[in-house]
Amino acid sequence: MSNMSKYNSFIKNWCIISIATCIFSYIMWGLMDFETFVGTGLTIEDLCFDIAYCSFYTLFSLWVSFFLGNIFVRDKISYPRFATHILLLLLANSVWAVAFENIFDNLWHAGNDVYWDRLYVFGLIATLLTMVNACMYYCSILIRKEKENVVLTNNLLRQQMNPHFIFNSINTLADLIEENPVQAESFTLKFSEIYRYVVTHLDDETVPVHEEIHFVKNYCELQEISSPHTIHVEIAEELERCKNKTLPLAIQMMVENAIKHNCHTKESPLSISVYCHGEYIIVRNVVNPIKSTLPTTQKGLSNLRLRYSQLGKELVVSNDNKYFEVKLPILSKS
Repeated sequence: MSNMSKYNSFIKNWCIISIATCIFSYIMWGLMDFETFVGTGLTIEDLCFDIAYCSFYTLFSLWVSFFLGNIFVRDKISYPRFATHILLLLLANSVWAVAFENIFDNLWHAGNDVYWDRLYVFGLIATLLTMVNACMYYCSILIRKEKENVVLTNNLLRQQMNPHFIFNSINTLADLIEENPVQAESFTLKFSEIYRYVVTHLDDETVPVHEEIHFVKNYCELQEISSPHTIHVEIAEELERCKNKTLPLAIQMMVENAIKHNCHTKESPLSISVYCHGEYIIVRNVVNPIKSTLPTTQKGLSNLRLRYSQLGKELVVSNDNKYFEVKLPILSKS
């Protein structure tokens, strides 16, 4: 927020709280002591005095709140720091209220208990409204920080998905250049198309399902070039026309996950199915795990689960030791 915007916001809040303080004070006075309220008979002088008092008191209260906010809330957000901010604001306002009440009471209405009570009510209401304003400011910062964290997390999660298959593809390409230059050229064209898709949708929250399916097909063709006849991926035709949304690289990552963790040879090719069922896109593969002593972190699944949870959706995983199945929620059209 620019300095001019902060200044305009400060002036706006000052005017609103000053007017609200006057109105609420008169309402409270009328409700608590209606006879005195009617019998006093407010004059233009009284009204101007009340407005001036509310304006000066509110100006001080807002300035203190702004000053404390810069100290306790600006750099680091936490409930203890905010509580300290509110307590110090209340203390400063209480001291200022006593000083203000004595000054105005001695100058204009010395010894008048009615005016003393009114000044006290004005100060109390102005303090409460300023505290409400501080709470709203604090909440707005929390909301903004949360949105920034979600965006940052999504960007980090998307970037974590890309390197694995890209680096593997580069290694495969290096081998093909020596063994089969013609096939290496075809591989390069497919790889460039895949990389273009990744870069294009790096900052997108969602992508159309049919675009993601086209990307998955290109990825599977790369796998076929690098490991011929070892993987069989069957994709339902309806997904190629689906205009609903999914997360970028979600389907591809689940296909890659199946290839990475299961044996696949020409004699025993890995079978993977991608189809739609209800509100889910299902990626299902036959379980034939690679025998390895290295632990699996399942980082890809954890990342996807987190991204879907941020959208209010749940990723469902099942494994009966015969089939491993991941249900990716279909997102509505935007």
